[in-house]
Amino acid sequence: MKWSALVAEEDIEKMQNYHNTRWKDPGTIPKDYEFRFIHKNGEVREATLSVAIIPGTKKSVVSLRDITE
Repeated sequence: MKWSALVAEEDIEKMQNYHNTRWKDPGTIPKDYEFRFIHKNGEVREATLSVAIIPGTKKSVVSLRDITE
């Protein structure tokens, strides 16, 4: 499954932009930000996301924290 399938429609453009920019110019986007994701039960939830590129690779490490009240 692609990560974009888990992002709420309202945030997909922002997330896609961050994803594409991270590899070109990572200093221009935040490392931590909020977005809405689709839980496995179909509910839209709020989250914080932290992303870092693993030096010397084309991989990243991601931490997602559900902050829904």
